[in-house]
Amino acid sequence: MRSRIVIVMLCLLAAAGLIGCERRDWRRANRINTIESYEQFLAKYPQSRFRETAEERIDIGSYDQAVKQNTISAYEKYLAAFPAGQFATNARNQRLTLIQFAVKALPDDRIAAARVHLETDKGNMILRLFPEQAPVTTRNFLTLALANFYDGLTFHRVEKNLLVQTGDPRGDSLGGPGYMIPFELSGLKHRRGAVAMWHSPVSVNTGGSQFYLCLQDLPDRDGLYTVFGEVSDGMSVADAIGRVETSGEKGYPPFQPLAPIRLARLWVEGLEVKK
Repeated sequence: MRSRIVIVMLCLLAAAGLIGCERRDWRRANRINTIESYEQFLAKYPQSRFRETAEERIDIGSYDQAVKQNTISAYEKYLAAFPAGQFATNARNQRLTLIQFAVKALPDDRIAAARVHLETDKGNMILRLFPEQAPVTTRNFLTLALANFYDGLTFHRVEKNLLVQTGDPRGDSLGGPGYMIPFELSGLKHRRGAVAMWHSPVSVNTGGSQFYLCLQDLPDRDGLYTVFGEVSDGMSVADAIGRVETSGEKGYPPFQPLAPIRLARLWVEGLEVKK
């Protein structure tokens, strides 16, 4: 009995010693107050009661570093480490703003020479853009593409053998990037293979991220929507998407494919911005 009491007392003393060490090391991490000091503390005490606070301070410190560097790659590094961090929304917005500035500075000939690749569940397509005719729309589209905005979205609207539409993060025809761009009268026609920016019926100045591909000539839309590109390769893929079964005109959302068709990835070939 006596030996058991001694063992219990020794265990309690050992536990108290560990708690004392943890508190001492936590005070030391606070005094140094760097990302590394908190990382070292968590490596030593992974189950610490201070874990949540330490992780929060690492998050804050990492974001502060990104803000000081203020580069696309710095914000991307933060987002890779903290995709759901407390500053993730700010980091995405600041990254997008920096990409916007970089794309605005690109000359028309470089944008015209680039090729936009769409990887879908039905196959792949390639688009070419017309920056001289639609400078604002093409640069906005490229900004979102370089920010990986379109990756994983769906073709949320398919008007059979007429057009296929994507670019809505909500998937119900009501979503966008969080801002709107002005309408441009590009002078380009809605011919088969044309790529145009969609906007709300409320106003022509409500474009953002949603765009559609014409499966046939649609002259009734000329002058009403901004045509800013064309399908240069893979039109058969657009046709295949245009044949899928949908919810129809009276469905909600209308013309939505019954089985989702994903735009798995949208990326730009031949165009890079400084990160």
